[in-house]
Amino acid sequence: MATIKIPRTPASAYNDQRRASDLLRAHVQNLEKAVRGPRTRTVVTDSMTEAEAARYIRELARQLHHQKLLPDLPQAPTIGQRPEKVKHKKAKARRRSARKGQR
Repeated sequence: MATIKIPRTPASAYNDQRRASDLLRAHVQNLEKAVRGPRTRTVVTDSMTEAEAARYIRELARQLHHQKLLPDLPQAPTIGQRPEKVKHKKAKARRRSARKGQR
C-alpha cells in the first residue's frame, strides 16, 4: 500500500490576533447552546479573536464535561438549615390507626 504524505501545518495557520472565522464562531455558539440551553444569549461577537475563541471553547468544554459526565450530587445543608424531612403517607395512616386502637 502506498504511503500518503501529509504536509505539516504552517505556523501562520493560527494567529492570536486574527478575527475568529465564521466556522469557529459557529462552534462557540453551538457549545453555548449545549451548556446553557437554546434560549440564552450568546457571547460571540464579531470582534472575537482566535485566542479569545480558543479560551472560551476550553471553558465551555470543561463546563459541558462537568454537566454531562459527573452525577448530580445532593447538596448538604448549610449551617442554620435543617434537612428536608420525607413524609410518608402510609406511616402517618398507621400511626392514626394505632392511636384509635389505644383509645
